[in-house]
Amino acid sequence: GQKKWMSVVTSAIQQGNSVVIENVGETIDAVLDPVLSRAVLKKGKGLFLKMGGEDVEYDTNFKLFLQVRNLLTRAAVGMCAAGPPLRPRT
Repeated sequence: GQKKWMSVVTSAIQQGNSVVIENVGETIDAVLDPVLSRAVLKKGKGLFLKMGGEDVEYDTNFKLFLQVRNLLTRAAVGMCAAGPPLRPRT
C-alpha cells in the first residue's frame, strides 16, 4: 500500500539510494511534489525535504527515475522541463 511505498522512498532519500517508479500516468502522486520541485532546505549542516508533513534528511546521492507510459503526457513534458539537478535552498 501507500505506507510501504512512502517508506521505501523516504528511506532512499535518507540513504542516498535510487528509486525507479514505472508506468507513471497523467498525474503524479502529490507526495512527490517536494522531490520534483526540488524543495531541499538547509537546516544547520543538514539538507531536508518536507515529505508528508515530516522533515526527511536528504542525501545528495539520492536519485529518482520516473518511467512514463507515454512521452507526450503532461506529466512527462512537465518533468522534462523541470530544470537543473537539485540545489539546496539556503
